Amino acid sequence: MLEKQDLELIAGVMTKALEPVIERLDRVETGMANLGTAVERLEARGSSLEARVTELEARMGTMEQDVRGLRFLMESDVRCDIRTIAEGHLDLSRKLDEAILTKDERELIFLRLSVLENDVRILKEQRA
Repeated sequence: MLEKQDLELIAGVMTKALEPVIERLDRVETGMANLGTAVERLEARGSSLEARVTELEARMGTMEQDVRGLRFLMESDVRCDIRTIAEGHLDLSRKLDEAILTKDERELIFLRLSVLENDVRILKEQRA
């Protein structure tokens, strides 16, 4: 059987042989702890990213409502305003045509007046 000294020697040899294994296990444990910290940071960033995406989706919804409102405004108010302007333009065009016609009529009246004045002068000369 083995004596106490033999057992102590075996324990010492085993301890020395296991030291590199224990050191490697310590490094593995440290690496795992670091990995756990990194995973927690990634999860936090993922949560932050999800919150930002949710905020962007909400903002997009608001923008869609704004665009619908602008489209409605354009379809109703702007089109009516354009129609009103077009009608005003048409009225101005008619008034211009009437003014031009009036000018032409004035010229014709002026010519007729000149002819009549000439006729009156001729008649006065014949009477005298």
